[in-house]
Amino acid sequence: MTALFTTVFVLLALCFSSLIYLSYQDYVHPRNVYGKWIEIDAPGYNTDVLFLNERGVYRNERLISTRFLFDGTTVTIKTGQGNYVYQVAGSDNKPLLKRLEPSIPPKRFAKGS
Repeated sequence: MTALFTTVFVLLALCFSSLIYLSYQDYVHPRNVYGKWIEIDAPGYNTDVLFLNERGVYRNERLISTRFLFDGTTVTIKTGQGNYVYQVAGSDNKPLLKRLEPSIPPKRFAKGS
């Protein structure tokens, strides 16, 4: 009887662990930040547009990096001009990217359509 209880307990623990792992992998998947990000609070003639997809990162329709890292809360982009770090903020309905590095000038981006 204890062998059966132990087996069932181990199977439930494995299933629960698998669900947690798969949920985490979905949370940190880069597709969560794929798309067009438009700078807010900037003049129209000087607004940056970031586009993130599986091929890389584009700024104002120019490729700046062929990859980026996403850990669920921050996006790190390594370019020839240095590292850019953005924090995911806002809500699910109105996602925002706030640039952390370089910190000057401050920039925020809203997810475009």
